[in-house]
Amino acid sequence: MDLVLYGLNHTTAPLEIRERLSLKAKDSTSIMSRLRSMGVFSENLLLSTCNRTEVYGIAEQAVDSVTKLQELLADFRECRTESLREYSYLYLNAKAVQHLFRVSAGLDSLVIGEVEILGQIKDAYRAATGVDATGPYLNKLFHHCFRVGKRVRNQTAISAGGISVGSSAVELAKKVLGRLDGKRALLIGAGKTGELVARHLTYAGIGEFVVTNRTASKAEILSRELGGSVMPFDEYPAHLSGFDLIITAVGAPQHIIRREMLRRSRGLYPLMIDLGVPRDIDPEIDRLSGAIVYHIDDLQGIAKEQLAKREREIPKAERIVAEETARFISWSDSLRAQRTIEDLRAKFNELKESTLNKWKGSLNPKEFKLAERITNDLVNKILHEPTISLKGCELNPGNKKCETCEMFEEGRGCIHGHFNQELKCIITRILFGIEDPSAAAELMHWDSSSSTEEKRERDGGELD
Repeated sequence: MDLVLYGLNHTTAPLEIRERLSLKAKDSTSIMSRLRSMGVFSENLLLSTCNRTEVYGIAEQAVDSVTKLQELLADFRECRTESLREYSYLYLNAKAVQHLFRVSAGLDSLVIGEVEILGQIKDAYRAATGVDATGPYLNKLFHHCFRVGKRVRNQTAISAGGISVGSSAVELAKKVLGRLDGKRALLIGAGKTGELVARHLTYAGIGEFVVTNRTASKAEILSRELGGSVMPFDEYPAHLSGFDLIITAVGAPQHIIRREMLRRSRGLYPLMIDLGVPRDIDPEIDRLSGAIVYHIDDLQGIAKEQLAKREREIPKAERIVAEETARFISWSDSLRAQRTIEDLRAKFNELKESTLNKWKGSLNPKEFKLAERITNDLVNKILHEPTISLKGCELNPGNKKCETCEMFEEGRGCIHGHFNQELKCIITRILFGIEDPSAAAELMHWDSSSSTEEKRERDGGELD
């Protein structure tokens, strides 16, 4: 059994690829149900945000499961399976746990320390449990990741300063437009990101802001709380030119602002900031002379200017992630070792029974009972040392915690001890015929740590 993480994010894939693989809640639950019903993973969870699409799964044969996952995603989004790996990453077991904990801590976000990601992971977990996609392992993993995210934010200042995609968008608007008092802003989308944008527009002293949303009640609640006004969703296309600033946070399947909708006002187009993934604003608008459109990836520069204090907290957060990774992997490895021990004992008992049955006709009842006692004792003696070895860690034979062991690698946890134990389990299973040698060899050969550039060189191709 392996924990598999397959995904792409803002560090490995450009916006046009991320929006292609971005999934709405309905699509996510459909894929999770299919992954389980098809036997691709015994447990799985799909996390899709504006900056990442990731699948966490429990697999008996990791390589086969990832291949089937790629085929399903490619079919769902009508792209080539071989092209997915150009922009994706694959992590197994300890690396997958470490990555998830870094995500929950806000260390892998576009804006370091963002608080929204933890809520998005919780939403993904609720969706997964709602379709019975998770099981004992992922349930424990994700409850642990929630504690990691909370611990990092309680014990470090990684989230200090209220930096978010919403605040960065408003900071960008201030850089371009100057003071926002006296300016009119249109906010399209009243979800969580839209709410953040609205709050920061209010804090920045926006002269007037108007909100529109497909579900009118959400726009009305937001406008009442923050003092804005509401525009019916079907009316905004006719009024775009009346605003100084337009911020979209919808992520609709089709572009909601198209080139033909725009008109100059006093010789100018409104400043447009598109926070949607997929993009809300037609890329063709970038070609209009005088039109200024920023997308979510453009916010990185704004965020970096505000991140100096948070960046000083990164080493503290990484140490917490490393400790928690070691703690979880220690528990996970105990499951792997216990399963190998049980399978090994079952294998020897099977050999014992077959040997006894072979000689049963040649022995009287008293002799047969004696043979049973002798073979039972022999099996126990043979399995004693392998059992001790599989349960223990030669790199840390004492009672020290993993994180205080000299083999503990800061920022990654007790990775050496994990791979040592994992290798012992794999070798044991191959030697005694419990594991398919070709499948184990293929898994060990899989280069899950390749850089994006190496993967592109190896695999080639484009997502089309």
